[in-house]
Amino acid sequence: MDILRVEGLTKSFNKKEVLSDLSFSVKKGEIFGLVGRSGSEKSVLIKTLIGFYKPKRGKVFFEAEGKNPIGFSMQENSLYENLTMMQNLHFFSKIYNVEKKRSRQNN
Repeated sequence: MDILRVEGLTKSFNKKEVLSDLSFSVKKGEIFGLVGRSGSEKSVLIKTLIGFYKPKRGKVFFEAEGKNPIGFSMQENSLYENLTMMQNLHFFSKIYNVEKKRSRQNN
């Protein structure tokens, strides 16, 4: 069973196509990693898979009990400096539809 399936994924910025007709799948129990040199658009692929970027064409399908099965850590800072840590947590909880009760745990 595929937990992630990518079909014909294409992403462009302005007129520059950075991902072109990419297709692959990851089966339940597999560990999948991206390896490549700097500038090979690994971060663009990850950000497109998780929904930060909208693809020009193609589809991304997740079959993991309604949840996005991708865990990641980006190199650059992804917190808003003008917010406190708790404000950042609440902001991202809202974006990812984390239940209010769950997002307030461990306060």
